[in-house]
Amino acid sequence: HSLKMAVPETVPEKPGEPNKLGQSIGRALLCSIFLASAIAKIGQFDKETGGPMTAHMTPKLDRFLVTVHELTGFKLSIPKEKYPQIMLTSATAEFLGAALLASDIRFGAQVLAVFIIPVSLIMHPFWDLMHSPVHMQNELIHFLKNVAILGGLVYYLATAPGTRHRNKYQRMQAEIQETNARRAAAASQSAATKKDS
Repeated sequence: HSLKMAVPETVPEKPGEPNKLGQSIGRALLCSIFLASAIAKIGQFDKETGGPMTAHMTPKLDRFLVTVHELTGFKLSIPKEKYPQIMLTSATAEFLGAALLASDIRFGAQVLAVFIIPVSLIMHPFWDLMHSPVHMQNELIHFLKNVAILGGLVYYLATAPGTRHRNKYQRMQAEIQETNARRAAAASQSAATKKDS
């Protein structure tokens, strides 16, 4: 009698699934800087003056408007009394965008991406500080930090399939198909085992 050696079938590796816990932690870390910033701005907001952040923003926004006028010839006139409302609106958008992104809703990342571009140009104009290398380096670091954060937002938008609520049906369909495929593979393997025996 010849001995038959049972050789287990080679099962192809299943492609790695996204690490949901890692994704949640990553979103939380990405949102933390926006949430902390927005809460501080809203908490310190003053209806009359806009608070300390408005005072910090005012000369930078003034300089930005001058630069835009010098480069394009277009003069954008924003009354000073509107600055507190601009600060409050931006802080509110920052908070809502971060809250939505933390909930895995793509629109939140879009809001934050639109928010961070003008903020970086207005608040961290390192190119205006060539006369002061130390201050220029500080603003450049903040500018590049925002560029890196923008990169994270773009990566999320490029790889996330969509909001979890919108894609719930698609995920259910994928899970059903995966379950059916596993059952078919198990049935096929069971039939092959019975045949060999």
